[in-house]
Amino acid sequence: MEPPTEPDASGEFQRIADCLAGPDADAHHAGLQELEILARAHPALRQPAADAVCRYLRGTVVEAVDSAVALLVALARGGDHLAFALEGAVLPDVDFSGCSFGPTVFADAHFRGRCVFDGAHFRDDAIFARAVFEGEASFGDVRFGGDVHFGLARFHSPAGFSGARFGNLAWFGRGEESVQEDDSRFEEFDEDGDLPSDKPDPFGVQVPWREPNEADPDWPNAVLQEEYQTWYEGSDGTCFWDRVSFHGARFHGPAWFWKARFGADADFGDAWFGDQVHLDQPSVDLTGATADTVAEEDDASEVDDAEESFSPQEWPFGWVLRPEDNGPGRLVTDESVAPYAHQLADADPAVRLSGLHVLDALGQTRADQRARIVDAFCGFLRAPLAFEVGDEAALTAEQVAELRLRRTAQQILTDHLRPHDPGAAPDSPPREQFWAGVDLSLSAATLIDFDLSYCRFARADFMGTQFHGTTNLERSAFKVHFMLPGGGGYATFHGECRTAGAALTEGWAWRGSADETLQRVRARSAEVTV
Repeated sequence: MEPPTEPDASGEFQRIADCLAGPDADAHHAGLQELEILARAHPALRQPAADAVCRYLRGTVVEAVDSAVALLVALARGGDHLAFALEGAVLPDVDFSGCSFGPTVFADAHFRGRCVFDGAHFRDDAIFARAVFEGEASFGDVRFGGDVHFGLARFHSPAGFSGARFGNLAWFGRGEESVQEDDSRFEEFDEDGDLPSDKPDPFGVQVPWREPNEADPDWPNAVLQEEYQTWYEGSDGTCFWDRVSFHGARFHGPAWFWKARFGADADFGDAWFGDQVHLDQPSVDLTGATADTVAEEDDASEVDDAEESFSPQEWPFGWVLRPEDNGPGRLVTDESVAPYAHQLADADPAVRLSGLHVLDALGQTRADQRARIVDAFCGFLRAPLAFEVGDEAALTAEQVAELRLRRTAQQILTDHLRPHDPGAAPDSPPREQFWAGVDLSLSAATLIDFDLSYCRFARADFMGTQFHGTTNLERSAFKVHFMLPGGGGYATFHGECRTAGAALTEGWAWRGSADETLQRVRARSAEVTV
């Protein structure tokens, strides 16, 4: 005997969906209640019901947001691994703990309160690119079965990924959307991956940029796969303003934190890395962490379908992977660079200050370590400041100490970039303190009264960098990126910029001179800082 045929409820479902899409806000609560009853009675309508609720939460009239989120949670706890499309949604306190998800998109979502995903299972890809988390975010013991993308996500409160399992790519790097040539949205963008002003954003509503000390650098919307950008381009990585924990996390695929920024403690203790890693920020604590040495020996690993490769393993300066006879290698303190021993990751400003001076002295005696030491200084300066730097008289003693640390790091760094003292003959021997040929990776850094006058070095990445106070580039000479070739990712000057006698070489030579680029950047700075 054939099983009984489920009665057709499509007409009732469409009536409710039309109600939720309508302007009558008072009817939304009732419609959501009816939709929950209908989905419970008709399992085949669970995915259409989830789609309808997601459309509602992405809409312009969302009066019953708490009821809508509660219904989504109920659907996600049904074990069906439903697909959720919540790009651009504004969400209050949410608790998705124990939920199961299919393909899930939270790109550009705004989590206004606390969000909990503890113990959730994402069977497929999970996209959190450019999402903003205002309250505490908890992803403890989450299982990510597919790729997970947090590029350019902003965590304003503590975040926790303790015990999380990343089955494939864990991307905390750049935040553009990858768009394949066969994607229907491909034609929406210009050749630089930006949207024309007369076209709506196909990824949802962008969360307003309200970061301390920063102006929106207008990062690109997308990376077009037929003209993929090279590794040093692109937008900023994930930004953690407060502490974050990946304690005990397991990364089965590549763990990519290049361009990520950590404003406080970053705990990766007892984590395990099974593939390529780029985790070079000096504030990271890797105590007890392990990594498969096979990944250490690999030269490259493919990134999606793009013609881009991961570089060899990158650990924070002062950490080294020690192979073990049996099992994964262990991350330990690199004794070869003693007396440096992770001082820049310490919570005590006095210890971090001592770390800056230790690195200064180490680089002066170890030319082979200078490039990595400069990267450590740049990582220190890329850490976000959670307070406004404008009126120092209004700052606390702790905040003043932080600014003093930042200025000290800047001064030590730039002192090693001047081959001669001001006024010295150009053909005189270089100063003993001069470190030749280094690069400055200061994308999205917050710099205060930054003095590069008379400096000579290879290249500076200032894309999205925020210059506060007086910036001095007088009589300096280096190759520079102040913005992406298409015009996005602008640096911003929140004060005077002196350029007399500077000989800057444009990083994107085909786009014009560096002086022309700088004029454009300064003009835009005047617009966004009014």
